[in-house]
Amino acid sequence: MKNNEEFQPDNENELIWTDYHNNLSRLISEKIRGLDEKERLNVLKELNPTDLSLMNLYLQALKNEDYETCAVAKSLLIERGFKIPN
Repeated sequence: MKNNEEFQPDNENELIWTDYHNNLSRLISEKIRGLDEKERLNVLKELNPTDLSLMNLYLQALKNEDYETCAVAKSLLIERGFKIPN
């Protein structure tokens, strides 16, 4: 079993999927950080990312120590019923 830190795509499809979601997360993260703190959660909700995209956003933000994005993504994940360990 691979964890987020050790994940390496096993094939071309996984590589394409991983690159797509990581690039999407990077773009969303840049935009989130550029917003006023009070607007971030509402904007992320309006983007309505899939649960998978939202989890990737959270994990990438955590990995990159992007705490602004991490906090917003975590809040939305919790609203959606996910349990996030501390």
